[in-house]
Amino acid sequence: MRIKQLYEDFVEISLETCTSPSAGTGNLARIYTFEQLKSINGNVISMAMGSGNPTNFVNFHQGDFVVDIGCGIGMDCFLASKIVGPNGFVLGIDITSQIINFAHSEMKKMNAKNLYFINGDMQLLPIKSEIVDVVMGNFSLSCLPQPESIFPEIFRVLKQGASVCISDMILNSSDQNEKKPSLIWPFSVANIFDADLYISSLKKAGFCEISIHELGTIQINQGRIQSITISGKKPIQ
Repeated sequence: MRIKQLYEDFVEISLETCTSPSAGTGNLARIYTFEQLKSINGNVISMAMGSGNPTNFVNFHQGDFVVDIGCGIGMDCFLASKIVGPNGFVLGIDITSQIINFAHSEMKKMNAKNLYFINGDMQLLPIKSEIVDVVMGNFSLSCLPQPESIFPEIFRVLKQGASVCISDMILNSSDQNEKKPSLIWPFSVANIFDADLYISSLKKAGFCEISIHELGTIQINQGRIQSITISGKKPIQ
């Protein structure tokens, strides 16, 4: 509950100022291409929070059903909706109703017909089993008390042969014995673990073809924090 409250408080401040600590052309230009940024409304860009760009590493198809867990303002949702086309659908899920309302207003401005946002818990997805083509998340799992616990739920909703792609934060493997670093972002106070635990948790949930696509440094003061983008597939039985 403490994590949820911190996140809600942070969102309220962000909505009042229309800014986020990870936003700004410098950081977003590192994560997104110029063409991607140009295709998104300025309000979305100003409030975007992310540690990577999972949309760059997903093999989307026209007509895909995509779910973004912990979608925030919906930056990756808007990008994915353009790729899956009018016969596809993107669902953004976030636990904070204020951010969902804001995302809906931006969705209407952009006239996105194949996109919707709902208020919900990513740990209990309100989705039937084996109907989703892609699950993605960006800077959201680290806000969970036990981030690794979500992978069985992701596995449940994915079709056989479907993909998950997550961008988030990890501890530098060389710093595991050091004190947990304090973070720049006040809402990211939960368990940030290392890449090996990401891989083992995905495998334990049943995923195969696990790949690390990208590693980058987010923070080097007060403890080394890295970004990671990792993906896996649900096997075809």
